[in-house]
Amino acid sequence: MRDELRAGLRESYDRKARERNLRPVQLWKAEERLRFLAMLQSEGARTLLELGAGPGKDGEFFRDHGLDVVCTDLSPEMIELCESKGLAARVMDLSDLDFSSDAFDAVYALNCLLHLPGRELPAALRGIRTVLKPGGLFYLGVYGGRTTRACGRTTLTSRSGSSPSTLTSDSRRWSPGRSTSVPSGGPRSPPSRPKGSTSSA
Repeated sequence: MRDELRAGLRESYDRKARERNLRPVQLWKAEERLRFLAMLQSEGARTLLELGAGPGKDGEFFRDHGLDVVCTDLSPEMIELCESKGLAARVMDLSDLDFSSDAFDAVYALNCLLHLPGRELPAALRGIRTVLKPGGLFYLGVYGGRTTRACGRTTLTSRSGSSPSTLTSDSRRWSPGRSTSVPSGGPRSPPSRPKGSTSSA
């Protein structure tokens, strides 16, 4: 992402951080969180990285349900709000994750990767794969309508360089060599949602 685009995005979310913190969580987002939480619990996940955490409402939800959560966001104001909720939080660009390999059981990215130019998406997904434990869960949510796919498939090469892997917008397990697909029509979503939000609240 170009520096001026990144700076503009940071400034925009800094400016609206307090307002976003006061908004109630939309019903469809609450439902998505619950669905992913059920998967996390069934898999025995303990650690969760949230990308584009916004003011930390989802991070707080997952923490309150027993997960060890680390929130990241490009906006320092959003990170301050996360920290005010007692969350571990770091200002970080989602295309340059500064964590050790295999650090997290799961990664949650709701409406943040859509800010990346398409040419940068494969590298960002490889970075996510690096910090995700083998067999870990990855939730990727993007805005989309009822009659369109939420996102295309992105095929990556595993860290060993030998086996292709695929990530989709569905909450599915990442495993090298296994391809998953988005159901026809994409994930259920309300008929009209505004485009372009990194905040999950």
